[in-house]
Amino acid sequence: MTLWHDVRFALRALFKARGLSIAAILTLALGIGANTAIFSVVDAVLLRSLPFRRPAELVRVKAELRGLGSQNVGFSVPELEDLRDRAGIFESVAAVWPAPANLTGGERPERVDILGVSPNYFEILGAVPQIGRLFDSRDRAPGFAEAAVISDALWHRDFGGDPHVLGKQVRVDNDLYTIVGVLPPRFVDPGPGSDSRVDFWGTAGFRADPFPPPARKIRLLPEIIGRLKPGLSLSQANGQLQRLADALRRENEGGAYSAAAGWSISLVPIKQVVVGSSHTLLSSLLIAVGLILLIACVNVASLLLARASAREKEMAVRLALGASRARIVRQLLTESVVISLVAGALGLFTAMVAERTLVSWLPAQLPRVNQININSTVLLFSLGLAVATAMIFGVVPALQASRTKMEGLKQDGRSGENTLTTAKSRKLLVAVEVALSLTLVVAAGLLLRTFVDLMRVNPGFTAEKVMAANVWLPVPNDPKTDIYATPQQRGAFVREVLRKVQEIPGVHRAALSSALPLRTTQGAIGFRVEGQPEQGDAPTAVTVVVSPEFFDTMGATFVRGRMVQEQDNDKAPRVVLVDEAAARAFWRGADPVGRRIKLAQDIVVNGKLQSPPWMTVIGVVSNIKFNKLDEANVPHVYGNMYQVSGKLFNVIVKATGDPAALGHSIQAAVQSIDANLPVSELTPMSEVISDSLADRRFAVRLVGGFALLALMLAAIGVYGVSSYIVAQRTRELGIRAALGASSSDLLRLTLRDGMHPVLYGVVGGAIGALLVGRLISSLLFGSQLGDVPVFVLSAATLLLIGLAANYIPARRAAKVDPNLVLRCE
Repeated sequence: MTLWHDVRFALRALFKARGLSIAAILTLALGIGANTAIFSVVDAVLLRSLPFRRPAELVRVKAELRGLGSQNVGFSVPELEDLRDRAGIFESVAAVWPAPANLTGGERPERVDILGVSPNYFEILGAVPQIGRLFDSRDRAPGFAEAAVISDALWHRDFGGDPHVLGKQVRVDNDLYTIVGVLPPRFVDPGPGSDSRVDFWGTAGFRADPFPPPARKIRLLPEIIGRLKPGLSLSQANGQLQRLADALRRENEGGAYSAAAGWSISLVPIKQVVVGSSHTLLSSLLIAVGLILLIACVNVASLLLARASAREKEMAVRLALGASRARIVRQLLTESVVISLVAGALGLFTAMVAERTLVSWLPAQLPRVNQININSTVLLFSLGLAVATAMIFGVVPALQASRTKMEGLKQDGRSGENTLTTAKSRKLLVAVEVALSLTLVVAAGLLLRTFVDLMRVNPGFTAEKVMAANVWLPVPNDPKTDIYATPQQRGAFVREVLRKVQEIPGVHRAALSSALPLRTTQGAIGFRVEGQPEQGDAPTAVTVVVSPEFFDTMGATFVRGRMVQEQDNDKAPRVVLVDEAAARAFWRGADPVGRRIKLAQDIVVNGKLQSPPWMTVIGVVSNIKFNKLDEANVPHVYGNMYQVSGKLFNVIVKATGDPAALGHSIQAAVQSIDANLPVSELTPMSEVISDSLADRRFAVRLVGGFALLALMLAAIGVYGVSSYIVAQRTRELGIRAALGASSSDLLRLTLRDGMHPVLYGVVGGAIGALLVGRLISSLLFGSQLGDVPVFVLSAATLLLIGLAANYIPARRAAKVDPNLVLRCE
């Protein structure tokens, strides 16, 4: 017989059992649709190749000063040249200098993210322009060249997609650049974290203004990317790179690479940089949704087992007419494949409909979100999933039906032996289903407990009625034209901004800060403490520069000492405040007020390397969480904005009413001082806290939804098996009743037998939950892997569902009429 004959027969058989077929298809469609939707995200973020030429050869070079407690310290221009000329592992390398900038000259000033790069940057990535050209040898210059490349988004946003944009000039941080090319929409910079939103690329030699003169210890280049030579593995390249590092340390002994500094370099694949920490989150979701599909398969297998039991007479007749058992297995598997393919098509349609909602739930920091779609890879995955599920849920019923013995059939057309075997198989499936469901429910419980615990964490500040905005002071290529070059000029700007913002109606307090809690990721740097040995690893802390009003505005607690005063200006000795975590880390809990600290490494002042000054601790404040709510209490050192500040400011306002209503007024206040300064990222602090929990919220939503679906499927599965077994035991129960068994006896007997597979499943699920818990441990906070309340509550929920699902058939069994049963016999 042909395959087409099997398919036609399968369609007739499934149409004949329409109710069972529809239930199986809908159950599988849920599982396949959920898996397809999640896989489309995993494919875009983790699996799909980066849109660059031979992306496996692309790496990011990473440098650390471990002895000084500094990570990602960047590179100097001489180190860039060493990597290019002496490492022997790169086809080419390029410097990458990311920075914010102000785009002016249009209707209104605009904040853009820019990259200053080496001229060969686009060549390394294999980028091709949409129009115009990219950087080449014509654009080599000691400082910044005049040429600029812009993104497709900026081209459409500011130039309306004008094809004659080439040759037009734009002013960025007060410098004129000429547009020579536009990148295609698909191009994204391979930076860390979320999809790059870089809109402007300039090219520089990093040897002249606005950069200081090159020196080995002046590490002004934050990032370096490179393309490895073909055929060179990452481990081989890292080995050769270490030999270069050893040579540089020998050549510069006691200088930039002293033993105390602990300088080291290594390579990281570009894809690892782009994906970041999203691997754990998405892998965990894929496991969770895979469990849902397995539960759906178990349910469908249970349905088909019941149907196979009812078709034993049909199978016996086919065997009597000469059909082989292999032929029967093939026919039944064909029916399973038809069910799966229909369910797969329905699941794929469901995934396509749900894709927009799923993307809207994704955390903003997830990379490559704009590339999520149902492509050929996802279609093949969905097809493969449909075929695989057919094998998973179809094999056991098919084999069970093929074992039918003609001589063992009873009057009702069923084999007593097969009926018993089917009952045992369905009990085993119930145990598996309960185990899988408990695994999901525990995972959802742990994630929910984590989310609730994080919501209860004290961030160290009060978000209510607090609004934040961001301002960048321009860095022109010619330092002589920089009106914010000196600390005195920046200090005057700070005081004027605070005065103007404080005068806005509805503003209670205002402050400035170099970093915004839970938005600006800050790396720790090393410090030296006066009176302590300067040998060995330096203690580390995160540095934040704030105006004196910062702590009152943020609602932080002042512990002891004094606050910054008017006399603590740029001419006075440097003063700082530390938090309680820094006091414990630096002075082991002793009072730090009056003690002095300094940075562990030299600093660049006016293009020259200088020893850092000592700074006196004048006060202690409570801990504030800057990076993440689930971080430990990281030491922080707060610099005085009236003495030292950079070019990036966060304006923080405490409102008397709705803070969102102050956005336009804050912008007007800043631009009344300098009309060319855009104000960006106007955000209430409550929203900042909410955004910081986006990845946990996403995980709770999806895994929680999967857990509820698993509970529903488990309840249906337990009820179906219990009902089937009770129906098979009607004769036995009737005889027991005739011999004197009471209704309560029959109820207890049926409940006991029905709860056995549920109990076995709970035990197996507890083991599975421990294994899955280890996989999601990095997503947990407060909730430990062995969180007893979560495990107990989850197990109790499954037991109650199992009890309820078993009770209805058991109650029906307790009411069996022995006279009716005996008359039927």
